[in-house]
Amino acid sequence: MTVKERIRLFVKSQKISNTEFCQKIGVSNAFISSMRVSLQPDKIDSIALNYPQLNTTWLLTGEGQMLKENNSPINNNNMSMDEKERIGILEEALDIMKKELSDKQRTIDALTESNRQLFAAVPG
Repeated sequence: MTVKERIRLFVKSQKISNTEFCQKIGVSNAFISSMRVSLQPDKIDSIALNYPQLNTTWLLTGEGQMLKENNSPINNNNMSMDEKERIGILEEALDIMKKELSDKQRTIDALTESNRQLFAAVPG
C-alpha cells in the first residue's frame, strides 16, 4: 500500500472528504490525487499537527496501526493543545529515527559480514 493509499484510507476512516483534509493541512484540493511517491517534511508536519490521532509512522511506512494509542508516559492533562501536538510530533519523529537506525544497523552488520568473508577468502 502506498502513502497515497494510506492517506485515502485515513480520510475515509475519519469520514471527511479529500477536500476537507487538503484544506486543513494547507494544500491544494488536488494534492492527494497528484501525489507521486511520498510526502515532503513540511506536509508531514502539517498532517501531524492537524491530525494528531494519525500515526505518521504508519502513514509513511505502513508499519503499526493507523491511529495512535494514547500511551505517552507524559501527563497530558495540564498541557495546551499546541504542547500536546508538538510532543506527539516529536514522539513520531523519534519512532521513525529508531526504525531508520535499526535499518542502518542491519546494513552495517551485513557489510561487516561481507568484509569478513572477503578477508577470509584472501590468501595470506
